[in-house]
Amino acid sequence: MKLLIIVSAGLIFFSQAASADDAENISACVAAVKERTGEEPDMFDAAYEGNVFDLSVVEWPGVRCEVKFGEVVNLTIAGRQEMASGWPSQEAMSLYEQLEAETTRAQNTLTSRSDLLGGELAKAEEALRIYGTDDDAIASELRANIGRALGD
Repeated sequence: MKLLIIVSAGLIFFSQAASADDAENISACVAAVKERTGEEPDMFDAAYEGNVFDLSVVEWPGVRCEVKFGEVVNLTIAGRQEMASGWPSQEAMSLYEQLEAETTRAQNTLTSRSDLLGGELAKAEEALRIYGTDDDAIASELRANIGRALGD
C-alpha cells in the first residue's frame, strides 16, 4: 500500500513538473521567434511534442523549434535555420569551431615552448653550479631562448 502511494505521488509530481517544463519550453520558443522576426507567435496555437530524453518540439506554421529545459537548441523559420545546436547561426557555430582549433594550436605551442624553456633552465642551473663557468654567457643564452620562445 505504501509503495502504491509513493508511486502515485511520484507520478503526480512528475506530471506537474513536466507541465511546468512544457510551458517553459513553449515560452522559450515564443521568445526566440519574437527575437528573430519581431512577431510573437501565439503560445496557445503551438503544436507541442514533449520529450523527456530528447529535444521537445514546438511548431507553428512555418516554424519549428527544438528545445530542452527551456533552452532553444534548433530553430527554423520559413525554411531557414535561425539557430543550430544552440548557436544563433551556423556561421557563428563554424566560427567558434575555427577559433577553438586556433586556440588549441596556440595552447599546444605555448605548452611545448614552456617545456623547452624548463629544460633550458635546468641546463643553465647545472652549468651555473660548476666552478669557473662563464655566468654571463649562460645567462645570455637562456635569455635569448626566452626571447625566441616569446617571439621577441
